[in-house]
Amino acid sequence: MPSERPDIVRWGDVPMDMTSVVGRFDRSDFNAFYTDRERGMAVGHWEVAEGYEEYGMFPQTEVLYIVEGTAKVQTDDGEQTVGPGDTVFAHPGRRMRLVVAESLRVFYVTAGMEDIADAQAIRRRAAE
Repeated sequence: MPSERPDIVRWGDVPMDMTSVVGRFDRSDFNAFYTDRERGMAVGHWEVAEGYEEYGMFPQTEVLYIVEGTAKVQTDDGEQTVGPGDTVFAHPGRRMRLVVAESLRVFYVTAGMEDIADAQAIRRRAAE
């Protein structure tokens, strides 16, 4: 993990060295090229193939900016399709399911995570 805030990060500059352990995807690889442990914040890239993940049961807020691909966002209010240029907010305590229909490339920001280092260690072991 870089110790300083990067000025520019291009897709592929930082390896996808973590794997989702909570979603049910054919493939789910991501990195975190910037973290702020004091604020429980992580910023990175996520590449994910078909499947789904449930949001709302975690203590953090996640912001997902769709760069490529399509997905459906299912909430108690209904279902919407999202694609390139759309931003999805996953709020703690509000149920949401992200169903990936076409492989996605996502820029994400996570805030309010209780223990970033422990969560990242688990997800790096899962990638091995």
